[in-house]
Amino acid sequence: MSRRRARSRATRDAAPVRRRYDLRWPSFVYIATTLFLAIGAINSQNNLLYWAFGAAVCGVVISGLISGGTLLALRVTRDPPPTPHAGDAFTLGYRVRNTHRFLPVFAVLIEEIGPDAGSPAMPSGIEARPALVTHCSPRGGAHAHASCTAVKRGAVSLGCLRVTSSFPFGLVRKTVIFDQPATMLVVPAVLPVRPLDRAARTGSDRVSVDSAARAGAGEEF
Repeated sequence: MSRRRARSRATRDAAPVRRRYDLRWPSFVYIATTLFLAIGAINSQNNLLYWAFGAAVCGVVISGLISGGTLLALRVTRDPPPTPHAGDAFTLGYRVRNTHRFLPVFAVLIEEIGPDAGSPAMPSGIEARPALVTHCSPRGGAHAHASCTAVKRGAVSLGCLRVTSSFPFGLVRKTVIFDQPATMLVVPAVLPVRPLDRAARTGSDRVSVDSAARAGAGEEF
């Protein structure tokens, strides 16, 4: 019983905090074509136009309502971030779980957008590409990776995850936001040490005296 309660609490904590639907320019062309089909079907009383109008309406319903509901059933959590060096490439891992009983999820993008859910800005200090989840079965899980680059050293505040999908027809872009605060530390870059010259490697006293009087290669850092 306690394990089931902990699982339901984890599911509730990983639920999206915000959702959004965006119409793109193909959506307006599609809607205008659907209206022309409706006008033509009413004026001509042609059964073929009625079938075409019904298919167009089904496309809108499937693209907006059905696929949007499956996106709300997703639960996305970020893996513990690594500790990269400045200038190095690294990966961020995401665990995706589909809580829907019947419908799978296809073509989902996961992006880092910073600590504020309303800001599209990426966290300062890193450059990250979106992670792609091609398929997640009902009541199943998937794992995705985002290719990132550490731009500068220091602490990086990771905040929200933006999960988007335009599946299946690309008419409506569905977006859900997950609040996943975390802090990642970027350590200084590793640079090669310049090798000492032959005189410095022999340990002569003359080199020690000269190294204190001038800048450059010597025995001291």
